[in-house]
Amino acid sequence: MARIRVAFDIRSSVENQTYTVFGVQDGNAISFQDPNGETHRLTMTSKDLSYQKQGDATMDFTFDPTTATSGTYKTAGQTFHFTIRTLQYRYEEGRIRLNYQLYQQQDRIGHTILSVDYQPAKEE
Repeated sequence: MARIRVAFDIRSSVENQTYTVFGVQDGNAISFQDPNGETHRLTMTSKDLSYQKQGDATMDFTFDPTTATSGTYKTAGQTFHFTIRTLQYRYEEGRIRLNYQLYQQQDRIGHTILSVDYQPAKEE
């Protein structure tokens, strides 16, 4: 595992958040805690991205631009199920770009653009 510096940016109708934190890289996965103490884990392949977030709520999404996928979001004792349509997914070492829409039934309920850049952390 290697220590990394993560620049995280998410833009949606519900949330706009930008921050830089330290995390760890383990193979093709990165993990970090956001400023609110929630834990994020992103596991990347050339084909898809798995994204889990744990804190006040728990999220488990998979993104694949070749097919619709499903995801869950659990909060306050309720579980919400989504269909995820990935409009764009680009991954190269140190950079993730993701553009996706969330649906419940046939209704689009969200659109999100996620950008994550990470690099080895400099020793302090």
